[in-house]
Amino acid sequence: DLFHLLGTENPNLHTHRFRKTLARIVALTLTNAQMILMDCFGHDDPEMTLRRYILSDPAIVADVQQVQRELVVLMAQEAIEDSEQLGGPMGEHVRQEKARYMRVHQKSSLDPQDTYELAESLTLQGRDWVVVIPGVICTLPVGFTGPCAARQGGRNPGNCQSGCVHQLLTAYNQSECDDTVRFILEQLERAVNESADLMVALWVGQLHNWLYRWKSVYEKWAHHPLVIKHGNPQGLGDLPYE
Repeated sequence: DLFHLLGTENPNLHTHRFRKTLARIVALTLTNAQMILMDCFGHDDPEMTLRRYILSDPAIVADVQQVQRELVVLMAQEAIEDSEQLGGPMGEHVRQEKARYMRVHQKSSLDPQDTYELAESLTLQGRDWVVVIPGVICTLPVGFTGPCAARQGGRNPGNCQSGCVHQLLTAYNQSECDDTVRFILEQLERAVNESADLMVALWVGQLHNWLYRWKSVYEKWAHHPLVIKHGNPQGLGDLPYE
């Protein structure tokens, strides 16, 4: 409760001055997860806060959209700066675009303004990239289809699939991926020992989903007996790193 700050002892403080802060909070929820709103406002339903109390105000909507675009561009700037650590099909694309930019502008490195311009170009001025989970970014352009959605313009980050050509993975995801594969193999071994066929099928599916995200992770676990036996998805043909 911040109403005590709006008394006569603070004549220059008005609720309007919190609008930018509120816009940033909402933009963060749209870029990452709406659960942030639930925590901030103490509501059971973040959609109620987002739709009824915030996005019904056109002025706040405009601020939210601007802040969200700025956050996306900032996210892209960080990816460009750490381009050598990126994974996923879009990781290579970012490296290529960075190299092309330096070649065209005859530079051996990028200054902050260069990075900003390239980030705007890669994200269409902050309109495209969306965080799916920490370390996984969807770069599917607005209005295009992808594996996560069949209809045009229907991008569904919740249905993000490993190996999608629009998937960008950060260094954080690489560490998480290694830990996850280790956990999956532990659970798969237990299921195999207990002859729990349904659980075996479940963990094999999870193994296929995580094993091929990073070449280094695949190479680390490629000779594990369970990977040798269960690691090649049926119908995949040649494995991505072989």
